[in-house]
Amino acid sequence: VEVISELRAAGKTVYLHCVRAESRTPTLAALYAMRAFGQSGPEAFEAVQQSLPRANPNPLFRSILGV
Repeated sequence: VEVISELRAAGKTVYLHCVRAESRTPTLAALYAMRAFGQSGPEAFEAVQQSLPRANPNPLFRSILGV
């Protein structure tokens, strides 16, 4: 998330992708949204699900996001 924040601050476009964009990608995107926009974990995850409807983070990632 730190690297994503640094790249975005430099005006870069950042692409995230894991094997099926179901666990790691949506988790990192939600963590970035939490940091960048001050969203709660559930708010950030809900926003990510609008773009990635198959998002299904593993239980550890869900606990980190609070969902």
